Amino acid sequence: MLAEPDDVRGELVGDLRAVGGPVPPLPRWHAHRAALATEPLEADWASEVAWRLIRWYELRLNEDESAHLKEDLAGLLPCSSDEQRWQLQRSLTTIRRVAMPSILELLQRGFEQLDNQRASVALTDGLPEDVLADRHVALAYQHRMHPDISRFPREQFYTPDEPEADEDDILLRDSATMARDRQWTYTRYARRAVWIHVDEPPKRQRRRGNVHLGEVDRVLEELGAFVAWARENPRTDGRPWEVAVLTFYRGQEAALRERLQAAFRQPGNFHNFSDGARTHVSLCTVDRFQGHEADLVLLSFVKTRSVGFLNSPNRLNVALTRARFQIVLIGHHAYFASDRCRSPLLRALAGSAHYAHEITWSTS
Repeated sequence: MLAEPDDVRGELVGDLRAVGGPVPPLPRWHAHRAALATEPLEADWASEVAWRLIRWYELRLNEDESAHLKEDLAGLLPCSSDEQRWQLQRSLTTIRRVAMPSILELLQRGFEQLDNQRASVALTDGLPEDVLADRHVALAYQHRMHPDISRFPREQFYTPDEPEADEDDILLRDSATMARDRQWTYTRYARRAVWIHVDEPPKRQRRRGNVHLGEVDRVLEELGAFVAWARENPRTDGRPWEVAVLTFYRGQEAALRERLQAAFRQPGNFHNFSDGARTHVSLCTVDRFQGHEADLVLLSFVKTRSVGFLNSPNRLNVALTRARFQIVLIGHHAYFASDRCRSPLLRALAGSAHYAHEITWSTS
C-alpha cells in the first residue's frame, strides 16, 4: 500500500482495510474512522414510526409499558394540515389492525371496527363466543418441560390475575410424569432453570449491532461442557442430544455463528452444528425458534443498559418455554434485577426464585 500525502489521508474511506504489505502511519484516517464508528445514523421518519408501531403492538397488552410509545407515535404525526394528519393516522391504524395480528389472533379477538363501520364480521370482532368455545382448546397441561422450567412461565403468562380464579383456570400445568420423564445425570447446575451473570463488557470491547462477546464466550463454555458430557452419556434411544443456542438479536446470532463454525469446524453451516452422533446444536433467534424445542437451551440476553425489545411478553414466553431438561439464561443479571431496568416483566424474571443464579460481584 503506497503512502498518501498527509493532507489527503483524512479523505480515505472510513472502512478501509489493509490486506497486505506495510502500512504507513495514518493518524488522520484513524481519527476519521473513530468518528465514523461513533457518529449516530441520521434518523428517518418512516423507520422511527415503524419501530414504535411494532413495539407498541408487541406490548399492547401491557399499558404501563406501551403508553409512551402511543404518545411518541402521536407526536411524530406531522402538523401541516388536519387532513394529512388524519390520513396518516388512518393508515397507521390500518397497518396495526390488518398487518400485525396473526390469523389466530384475529379469529380470537378481531382487529377492531373503524368508527364508521357498522357490520360485524369475524375479522373485526373475532368469532362469537359460542363458536370460539367449540374451536379453542387451551393448553391445560404441558408435556415438554421439567417442572423447574415451567414454573415462572406458568405464573407469569398462564395464571389469571383475578383473585377468584379457579385452579382449573391456570394453564401450562405439569403433567403427572414430567419430573420422572425429565431425569438425567447432567449435574453442572444446581437446578434445571438457572441464570448465569455476565458483566457488562469493558468500554474498549463494546461492539455495535447488539453484540456481547462476553456472553458469546460463556455460551461456548457452557456448550463445551455439555458436549463433553454428552460424549460419555449417549441417549438411550440412540438420538443425539439437542441443544438450542438462542438470542434475541441477529448481531449476537452472527457472533455466535462465527464461534460455533470454528468450534465444530463446520464453516459452511449457519444454523445447525453437530459433533457426530452425540450432540446436535441449533443456533436461532428466539423468533425463528418458535414452535421448536430442545433438551438444553442456552439463552443470551445481550442487553446490559437498556431493555430493547426483550420485554415483549410473547417473545419472552417463547424463549423461556423451549427447553425439555435444562434452561440456562446468560445475561447481565444485576441490571435486569435493578431499578434501572424499566420493565417490570424483566425485573420479575431476574428476581424470580425459580431461576437459581451464581453468586457474583458487580460494580456500578
